Amino acid sequence: MSSQGYAQVDLGPAFHIGNLALIPMAGVEFIEAGEKGARIGHICPEFFAFYNSPQWTFESQNLYFVKVADETYSNRYYYRHYLGHRLYGDSFIGPQVEGYIFPGDGPDHYFGAHLDVSAGVGLIGLFYGLNRDDHGIFRLTFLRGF
Repeated sequence: MSSQGYAQVDLGPAFHIGNLALIPMAGVEFIEAGEKGARIGHICPEFFAFYNSPQWTFESQNLYFVKVADETYSNRYYYRHYLGHRLYGDSFIGPQVEGYIFPGDGPDHYFGAHLDVSAGVGLIGLFYGLNRDDHGIFRLTFLRGF
């Protein structure tokens, strides 16, 4: 569980076409709210696409959260798109846009900079962005391939 009371597990195959990887997945978001303990809050059909060349990387994440528990956020669409230029090794820097779209409400987009740094056993991704109201978001992600 995260400090915000949720965790997500995703599973799916990867289809490789040259430098392109297409990854449809199914996810389950677990929540912990109040005295009920951990349980499923959303199910989540997902689609990821990754492209890697010697100098560039592109990442597209598209997730649709379908609400199954009363205490959670409503259904929502989440996206993250990132274009990175290789600095050295497996380290990249570039622009990123991400956000949520809630039914019946306006979208919340964040534009900013993304930095991937190779950590030997995986990749640490750092993102900082601002939305139209100048609210900031910081995200740290650790990726490890198996």
